[in-house]
Amino acid sequence: MEKKAEKKGSSKIKIIAIGILILAVVAGGAFFGYNNFIKDKKTLLKMLYNRLTLSRL
Repeated sequence: MEKKAEKKGSSKIKIIAIGILILAVVAGGAFFGYNNFIKDKKTLLKMLYNRLTLSRL
């Protein structure tokens, strides 16, 4: 009986640990992806702005 209870507890801990790991990975990916997206947008806007100013000349 004691061994069964121990097994249940360790599996719960494993599930919680895996859940935290997945959350950390997702949060990290979202954070870095968002930063890169902003950088890309800035460069895109700069390129578009340069194109517009060049076409006016």
